[in-house]
Amino acid sequence: MRKGSGIRIKIIEAMSYGIPIITTSKGCEGIYCYDLLISNNAEEMINCLKLLSGSISLRYDLCKREKDFISKYYNKNKVSQGILNVYK
Repeated sequence: MRKGSGIRIKIIEAMSYGIPIITTSKGCEGIYCYDLLISNNAEEMINCLKLLSGSISLRYDLCKREKDFISKYYNKNKVSQGILNVYK
């Protein structure tokens, strides 16, 4: 996706499904996960795609770490508690 609002939510949702993420620095602002591949230009995007396509173990590891991150920081109990805290 090159444009559109809600990119961070789309990234978080994709992470919850175990999809390896390649995004820009701007696209992942506010998501404090270190298991995202960052590409800010076409050459970096190509390199990230080659890296992912060439390594099954890298894809597996990224997906596992992303899913672990989501279950720790974005599970429904954690999010619900954050919303309740705002209202309190």
